Amino acid sequence: MEKWEKSMKEFSNPETPQSVEDRLMTTFEKLPKKRKRPKMINGLIAAVLGLSIISGATFMSPALASTLKSMPFMDSLFELFGDEGVQHADKEGLGTEIYEVFEYDDKRVTFTNYIYDGNRFALEFKLDPYDTILPEEKRPYNAFPHAFYINDTFLNVPSINIRSVKMADGSYTGVMTFSPSIDLPEEFTFGMKDFPKSDDWFGQINIKHNTKNTNIVLDKFKKYGDIEITYQALSFTPLSTALMLDFKNESKMYNKLFDQNKNINFFVLDDEGKILDLLNISSHGPNNSEMNFDYKGILEPLDNPPRSITIKPYLTRINDTGFEAKEYQSNWKGAPATIATADDWKLEVSNVQRNNNDLQLTLKALGDVPYRNLTVKFEDDKGKDYWSEPIYEKIIDNKYEIQLVFKDVPQDENLDIFTKIYEKPQFIEELEIEIPVEE
Repeated sequence: MEKWEKSMKEFSNPETPQSVEDRLMTTFEKLPKKRKRPKMINGLIAAVLGLSIISGATFMSPALASTLKSMPFMDSLFELFGDEGVQHADKEGLGTEIYEVFEYDDKRVTFTNYIYDGNRFALEFKLDPYDTILPEEKRPYNAFPHAFYINDTFLNVPSINIRSVKMADGSYTGVMTFSPSIDLPEEFTFGMKDFPKSDDWFGQINIKHNTKNTNIVLDKFKKYGDIEITYQALSFTPLSTALMLDFKNESKMYNKLFDQNKNINFFVLDDEGKILDLLNISSHGPNNSEMNFDYKGILEPLDNPPRSITIKPYLTRINDTGFEAKEYQSNWKGAPATIATADDWKLEVSNVQRNNNDLQLTLKALGDVPYRNLTVKFEDDKGKDYWSEPIYEKIIDNKYEIQLVFKDVPQDENLDIFTKIYEKPQFIEELEIEIPVEE
């Protein structure tokens, strides 16, 4: 297990690929500052109870910003550092260029572009070098203030996703994405303060809705025991697919689930059974015995709205460190095969394709099996790991299927396949809903 966790950490926090590093360095090497090797920092931060943390990069003059925009590989920081939805919206040419500078505590951050779809918004930013005694892994998340606002409303749970890179001069550049649980207006002022009751603004940005949306009002009620769900709305945009619902779970049901170490969650599937990737979850509501709260799930965007969307709530067991999972290992000869694992289930490997040293394949779970691989990797006889990137995940006739691609896998290697898999979720059919999507 230690080996798995170590290799997962290395995979999840890679150094900047040399090609990207070289291009970034070419852009910034003219700055008259000390050269230092940059390193990629990927951060996913859920900020709660008003404590918000972010990441950043270099101050740019309008002239330098214009120069960067004119360079083909720096067309957009959204392209380099945005999540799946941000990159999708960027490819459609969306975004509003701005030039807003926030200054506070001897720090300066410059915002140069935003995308906003009514559900969440993304900002390109650059942060000047700054002094701190904190170690590298804590930077630049400590560089930003603790209070974010939409107009005059303090974001108690701003739900921030940050991806950034440290540059040669010690500055940071990247993208921050906010997915607040509150309803957002068509236009608002985004601002930062040092703390909620302060009268001093570090800066404010006027943000307007700048995407095309397909919105569906649902108002569908479902009940299972003491769990009540009102499916409120669906929204399809180039930046996200958003699901809004009202969740009510009376205390006795909550206590029962808690005693069983279980949690309720949702799969959202399109009309072909594809599971939409979950980019962010946020919720808010009163802390009372009925456990009422509003839930907003931000999922990957779709090129076109599907004919229907199916929402499958389920119960899954959790432990102190997260969802319970089992690890399996089996040898693979490089051809389609059925791989026997432990317990009473198997994996079918099919659609094996090679593109130079990239390996693409489909895994289907056979028998009474768990759903959703936490991750899949190959390991050669020298102990080198090859990690997968999912192309899609589907549930078809209640059977799980995933298509994966593995990078730089030599064709002559003898490989072991490793899977670390959640236990099978308990679907709650009484809460399931299929929603037709009208053109």
